[in-house]
Amino acid sequence: MLSENRYWKLISDLLHITAALQLTPCGYARRGGINLLTYKSGPDQGLVETREYEVEVGDADEMMRILLEMGYEHSADLRKERRKVEIPPYTICLDDVECLGSFIEIERMLQDEDERTVEEIEHEILAKIVELGLSGYPREPLGYGALIDLYYNAHEDARPQISEVELHKKSKKGKPRTSITKEVEVKARVGNKNNLLDKITEYGIKLEAPILQDDAIWIPPDVTMQYVYGDSHLDWAAYLERRIPVIRLRTQTSVQEISRGETGLMSGSTLLTLKIPLSNELDNEEYEVSISDKFEMAHLLDAIGYHAAIRFQKIRQKGRWGDYETCVDELSRVGTFLELEKIISDGEESGAVQEELMRQLAELGISRDDCTESGYDTLVYREEKKAGRLRDS
Repeated sequence: MLSENRYWKLISDLLHITAALQLTPCGYARRGGINLLTYKSGPDQGLVETREYEVEVGDADEMMRILLEMGYEHSADLRKERRKVEIPPYTICLDDVECLGSFIEIERMLQDEDERTVEEIEHEILAKIVELGLSGYPREPLGYGALIDLYYNAHEDARPQISEVELHKKSKKGKPRTSITKEVEVKARVGNKNNLLDKITEYGIKLEAPILQDDAIWIPPDVTMQYVYGDSHLDWAAYLERRIPVIRLRTQTSVQEISRGETGLMSGSTLLTLKIPLSNELDNEEYEVSISDKFEMAHLLDAIGYHAAIRFQKIRQKGRWGDYETCVDELSRVGTFLELEKIISDGEESGAVQEELMRQLAELGISRDDCTESGYDTLVYREEKKAGRLRDS
């Protein structure tokens, strides 16, 4: 920890160092408008973290709700003002941390192919500290997370409180929400797509240009695919009681842009969605955020113990029919489907809404017998299992 005078003297010294090296120091800000989700494995102490994953998320409140539903607890808020200096391959951070004081942090990012031992890496960093003239400052063995926990353990009255109830009162845009929103849908297999499209046109439903959706389903570490997609249906009530949070990573890309060679299959926007089933698979409590990097998020999920279950792609055309979102979907090896979806509050009865959606399907010439209560991930699981292309985990 540094005194204020030594802190600003150190900033001056570091700026002088970077000027001599013809490097440009990064500006410092409060990450205005940027929300980062970071997972660090290994002990929160010492010079080396074993692994770090970080993605930008679109909505901090919604991400907090997702973490709470995944079983994580809110420990503390940590606020700091940071000034960074890049001296490749090192990043030197000068931090003013609320409640804790001022610190120097030196970071050295390593690649997977780096085969040096932890001791060798620590020796390199310590040598750089001496080279930069920073060896006179006492070393702090703990990370900020551990330090702020120690601080609040000693000053419990100062600990900021975050209420799960208060989070649920906010909408995805941060405005007050009166209840938790739920997604209710009905899904039906379509025998003749052209007839369906004619009926959709007759009702004035305008479908958007087709998009390719790549969906990867991740399930928690304490459940298997066999349980989620098979055994759960033997005792659905017990499955619902467990409130198992299933995560979907979805990348969406314009089919037209792909066909014109303007973009790749996996270069579209990505959404992380957490679903908890309620009365059936098509009746869910749902939380959703945009994320910056699907592959980094997949590594993060793997690091916390989630495992990849089902992955599939579909071509989707969406439209709006009053209060209902209308989707015409084509899944390879599974078929063509029509999906109607309505977002409701938890004060509305899901069964009644699904009956309402069934009546709307009938107007489009879809029989109740063509409907399924299974999600696409379950349908794909059954098809792959039947064909012997899937091994349960």
